[in-house]
Amino acid sequence: MLNKIRTGKDAVEGLLRHSGALAAAPKIGANPVGTAIAAKYSGRADGDDDSYSAALRNLYGQYEQRPRAR
Repeated sequence: MLNKIRTGKDAVEGLLRHSGALAAAPKIGANPVGTAIAAKYSGRADGDDDSYSAALRNLYGQYEQRPRAR
């Protein structure tokens, strides 16, 4: 059981390390609509409280709070 928890924690840590790359705004056009969609995409990936990165940080925090084996 502890090995599975460690493996999950390591996987989440790896995803967190690379999650900043998701915030790169997609290149979908230099117009008001394209700019708005690009900003929305970036926020959902790595900026808002409901972002992918926030969800990963929350999950990692849960792994950190698990009881330690003695």
